[in-house]
Amino acid sequence: MPAPQWLVVSPVTHGGRVRHAMAAGVLGYVHAACALEELRDAARAVAAGRRYLCRTAAGAVAEGWLGDELTPRERDVLRMLCLGLDNKSIGLRLGVAAGTVKTHVKTLLQKLGARSRTQAATEALRRGLLDDEPVADDPVPLPARPSRGAAQGLYRLQPLPAA
Repeated sequence: MPAPQWLVVSPVTHGGRVRHAMAAGVLGYVHAACALEELRDAARAVAAGRRYLCRTAAGAVAEGWLGDELTPRERDVLRMLCLGLDNKSIGLRLGVAAGTVKTHVKTLLQKLGARSRTQAATEALRRGLLDDEPVADDPVPLPARPSRGAAQGLYRLQPLPAA
């Protein structure tokens, strides 16, 4: 039995979503506002087993493409950068030095063609680079650490008196 041939018609054409759909086996992707003739052409191409991207989807994929793909660590740093975390906080969550995070941020700025952390976060979201990953919540919780006094041995638990 032949594999199903999927054509997505969507009002969303962020590069990340289109790439994710194509990686999942979708053959065609068109914007919901495309002309009827383009939808017909897309349906025919997909029915014949060929890939089809409308201009809007193809443009989003091309714009979101990075010549140098992001490493998994860069994606982690970028995701946390989008949460507004500073280098020290990112380093604590990833278990690396703040200087290492600074190096990753510098590389991200270069790859994204951004001049600031805010511009990098905006560019990443605009290009759909993190569409398939959570951005709203803190993805990596801060490791539990004892309180300052407990670490120095200043506080001791005392048994409660018997009633």
